[in-house]
Amino acid sequence: MINTYDSLDVTVIADGVITTGLADGDACTIGQNEESFSKQVGIQGDVTFSETNDKTGFATVTLKATSPAVQQYEELSRRKGENALFAFQVIDANTNGLTSGGTKCRVKKSAEKAYSNEEGTREYEIEIADYTSK
Repeated sequence: MINTYDSLDVTVIADGVITTGLADGDACTIGQNEESFSKQVGIQGDVTFSETNDKTGFATVTLKATSPAVQQYEELSRRKGENALFAFQVIDANTNGLTSGGTKCRVKKSAEKAYSNEEGTREYEIEIADYTSK
């Protein structure tokens, strides 16, 4: 069996808006903050698995400096309190693709800005309070 992958089948959605102008390379990474369980082994080799109830996650979105989404992510980084929370999803419609994200997310800070003779990038870190991936 042959599978194909197309980056056009990956959609990043922040606060209900499709993110455009993603940078080349790993434009978006997303994952769980902690392992799902911890393991303890007794002196006689008996093993106990303890569930980790940390359901938080993270995402990093890298945009081209000229991306129209830069203004949205900058605005999201300035929000405070309950207004700061938004939904964030990465939908991979490729074969065996996953939908990952959460409904209670915040941008950690405004992106660092570098300027040179070529277009740069803007990187935004997102904290996800209720991370899921399915």
